[in-house]
Amino acid sequence: MTAYNREHINGMRVIHAYNAFEHQHERMLAQADRVLDLDLFYYQRYSAVHPGATAILNGLSLTIYAIGAVIITTAAPEQKAGLYADMLA
Repeated sequence: MTAYNREHINGMRVIHAYNAFEHQHERMLAQADRVLDLDLFYYQRYSAVHPGATAILNGLSLTIYAIGAVIITTAAPEQKAGLYADMLA
């Protein structure tokens, strides 16, 4: 899209000289529609994936905390403070 915009801006004198503004405006709108369609396509696909990815990442965090809690609980009393500090770091 950037190269297309640069071509459009650099050719502005030519466009006005040959009264081709409407033609160039339609080309720009067509390009903008293509970009919008592509953006909507990817957004629709990602919207289906996002809740699952969020659930997996939150589950992973909870699993790490649960494993850490089990390790601290089963450790010897003199090691618990050090393990807790390591888990928070």
